[in-house]
Amino acid sequence: MKRPLLLVTVLLLACATQASIELNRLPASVRRVERLKDAQAEAKQQKKAVMFVLSEMNKKGGGKGNSLVLEATQQLFQKLRSLCVIVYVDFNTDRPKLAKMLPKINAAFDSQEAKGPVPRAVVTDAAGQKIYAIIPYAPAGPLGEEMLKEAKQQIQDALAGKTITDDVGIQGGKNREIAPPSSEKKKKNAQ
Repeated sequence: MKRPLLLVTVLLLACATQASIELNRLPASVRRVERLKDAQAEAKQQKKAVMFVLSEMNKKGGGKGNSLVLEATQQLFQKLRSLCVIVYVDFNTDRPKLAKMLPKINAAFDSQEAKGPVPRAVVTDAAGQKIYAIIPYAPAGPLGEEMLKEAKQQIQDALAGKTITDDVGIQGGKNREIAPPSSEKKKKNAQ
């Protein structure tokens, strides 16, 4: 009686570990911040937008909260990959890198439009100069799908030239600046 129970337990643990590994892996089409130039070149060539996705892909402690983050991140990848080249920005390690490369995009993750838990996304033109959409947390499931459907329409309109964006890229806000990250504010105040 103990052996079948032990065998079932081992099999369940193996399946759970495999599922966890699959959730932690980024799809092959998703670029990391280090490959930003490649992503931008690909977006320009394919006439797509670039979507920067701020998230976490590890299951710290195996909590349900992180499972929800992983599921929402995967839904974001799946629903918008046809329109965007995706650049993954790890919440814990990649923000400083992005701040050096594209400070306005990094700051957009903290804008009022993007407030909330991860994943959050900022969709831009291939050069990263105009923001087409800021997508706050969209939970996995029907509610998130509806939010992403609206974002998809926004991106399609922007790619077709129907949406007017300024040089900063926030729709409807002429020359409205996104607040720079706090480290840049300190530098400006020091000068």
